[in-house]
Amino acid sequence: MSEMDEWLINTERTNLFEPNDGIGIKFTILGSLLESQLLLAFDTVVEKNETLHSKVILSKDGKAFYEKMERSNNKMIPMNENWETTLLRQQKVLFEIDKGELLRGFYCLENDKTEVLFLAHHLAIVSNDL
Repeated sequence: MSEMDEWLINTERTNLFEPNDGIGIKFTILGSLLESQLLLAFDTVVEKNETLHSKVILSKDGKAFYEKMERSNNKMIPMNENWETTLLRQQKVLFEIDKGELLRGFYCLENDKTEVLFLAHHLAIVSNDL
């Protein structure tokens, strides 16, 4: 693996695999929106962001590194419940950072608006990319 394929993670947080170690962002997009438009926008953001195209690996000495992946494991899926319930349920679910999951998106399309909820592992936010 070349030096450019992985880089050291420097963070003051010591437990990378803690379930409540994430950040939630909820917003509303006013107006009608096609699901294909929303998914394309999500895929474009993930594609342009190097951290979101990486997984976290641990070295034998306990240091954590980002390692580039060809395909992201971040998700954008429909919400089948209100955003508060989704947030409370998803806060208990570990991010699979060793498989490249650093961001989960949830959405609810309505006629005149789209509700969006993002949950991000704190490592998705501490990088220089965001």
